[in-house]
Amino acid sequence: MEPKPFFSIVLPTKNRPELLREAIQSVLWQDSEDYELIVSDNWNDERTKRAIDEFVGDRRVRYVRPDRELNMPDHWEFASTKATGEYVFILTDRTVFRNGALKKIEEAIRTYAPKGVEAYAWSHDIFDIKTRAVRPVGIASRGVAISKTDHLLIEYAKTERVSPRFPLLPNACYHRDLAGRIRKKHGRLFFPIAPDNTSDFLFLSYTDAVASIGEPLMLSQNAENSNGAMTLQKGPEGYFRTLNMPTWYRHVPIKVPSVQSLNFDDFLTMRAMVGVRPVDADVDWVNYFLHCYEEIVYFGRNGYIRNRKKEFMDAWNAALADFDEKVQNEVKAKMFRIKILFSVKAHLASSFLTPWLRNVQSSIQYRSARRKYEDVLTAAGFTSS
Repeated sequence: MEPKPFFSIVLPTKNRPELLREAIQSVLWQDSEDYELIVSDNWNDERTKRAIDEFVGDRRVRYVRPDRELNMPDHWEFASTKATGEYVFILTDRTVFRNGALKKIEEAIRTYAPKGVEAYAWSHDIFDIKTRAVRPVGIASRGVAISKTDHLLIEYAKTERVSPRFPLLPNACYHRDLAGRIRKKHGRLFFPIAPDNTSDFLFLSYTDAVASIGEPLMLSQNAENSNGAMTLQKGPEGYFRTLNMPTWYRHVPIKVPSVQSLNFDDFLTMRAMVGVRPVDADVDWVNYFLHCYEEIVYFGRNGYIRNRKKEFMDAWNAALADFDEKVQNEVKAKMFRIKILFSVKAHLASSFLTPWLRNVQSSIQYRSARRKYEDVLTAAGFTSS
């Protein structure tokens, strides 16, 4: 019997052959050999199949395909159950590993797995396809930090923000036994609405600690046709229709398709499924309303909310009115500052000055000068072909 690989890198793809090639190449050019790469073809067109065929002769590459087209959570579930390695990644087709990333992840695992750590996370940067520049997401560090998962869950309940300390795929990997315990209890690992969110909250619920690697080990290409970008520009209803869900709003008070609110609904839904009672324990509802308001203000100018702003604000106001006066007064006291700030951000986002402003931001906030690269693989540190 062939020995099982240390890593299983699962790459679900849907009709993005030009990005898929780069994602595959970033794996095959790693200075580590102890892995399998599973490319899952979700009923793509022939262009994608031709791109995959370029690599199937490599013994490390496995090709799988479901018997019908699947929605995103079902496809992630299908593809990830094909993994045979000890640690499993979900690598989206618009993400590439940086040169040497696998070896650094393996070093962290060899150090912290004996201490019981089963989930590992890291930061990433963004490769801007149009400008061919790298935009840092945060300040890199060289160390590995250990975070208690109960602390991270409480932090998210209060702030509704994730950081590189959260095992949010694709910037994370997990032990197959951790996924096995979750599947034994709940039947699957990846749930709607967003499979990266739901699996993140389940990992945090079924293990005690996460190890996070401070430096950015991946580059995410800001593809304009990604699920996230399409949702933010056109709204989530098209994606939701693929899920066949009876209701999108299971635990959140605002009953309109705000991305911020629906992400928080994933969190509350996983809490209910795991058995946390009450599911809104530790929730800072003031932050919830303010974050949803940020989205309405920002995309009320440039995104899908622009033509539905009254509908969104009516739902927002109706939900807030159901809370006690203390929450209402705190929210209203902070709204004006948020409106000014995010109105300015929305204006700048559509300005011709945006590339220059991002350059200034990188230089000041992240101490990183922006430079142009030939392509994402060059930006990721690969020089050979």
